Amino acid sequence: MVVGGTDTSSNTIEFAMAEMMHNPETMKRVQEELEVVVGKDNMVEESHIHKLSYLQAVMKETLRDPSIWKKPLEFDPIRFLDANLDFSGNDFNYFPFGSGRRICAGISMAERTVLHFLATLVHLFDWTIPQGEKLEVSEKFGIVLKKKIPLVSIPTPRHSTALVLALCIIISMAWHYFLKLTNNTQKRLPPGLPIFGNLLSLDPDLLHTYFAGLTQIHGPILKLRLGSKLTSPGMVLEVLKETDTVFASHDVTAAAPT
Repeated sequence: MVVGGTDTSSNTIEFAMAEMMHNPETMKRVQEELEVVVGKDNMVEESHIHKLSYLQAVMKETLRDPSIWKKPLEFDPIRFLDANLDFSGNDFNYFPFGSGRRICAGISMAERTVLHFLATLVHLFDWTIPQGEKLEVSEKFGIVLKKKIPLVSIPTPRHSTALVLALCIIISMAWHYFLKLTNNTQKRLPPGLPIFGNLLSLDPDLLHTYFAGLTQIHGPILKLRLGSKLTSPGMVLEVLKETDTVFASHDVTAAAPT
């Protein structure tokens, strides 16, 4: 669950940061809320998260499906402030984590992780785009949805606490790099691969080539069935509530008769 939620959570954080940077008023309102709830020179803690209603609305706005909302291309977290919508999957107009028996098992972890990271990044730093660069918020479809162009931004400390955090991060990265060089030199190992998300780092256009090679060595390793997109709340209700037992059983003949 931890490994599976790493890329999806980091992508959500990246999209949310890009949207807030693209909408400075949203970023400013989040920072104002954090200063009231957390305090100017304090670090964000998990106990603060449930009090950050506007930041929660930012996360919900980042995860919404634009096909069923008014003004879909406008990033407007306010639409979620008064709406009684959560991640439980009970409202079929909004279920970013799924619903029924197939609902995501890592909802609580994802919600806390994304909100805590976003709150910390926005509270401690101001963020700007490098000079001459253009901020893009378009997406690229793959195994998971990700930004077409990775977000590159420059942090500027807002509080004294941010300087201490930045120094700790720099020291940690330098120490990790030193250990990696030392280990590779002594053992003559090939360059290490990322522990999390290595599969998703591969080129989506060449995934079939990688899987084909593995299949020739190990036999069938992957079966993927792509069906129709659930485009209406009524269809979602039928699939995830009325016939969820059939779909959860992997019975292809019963679930998708020809």
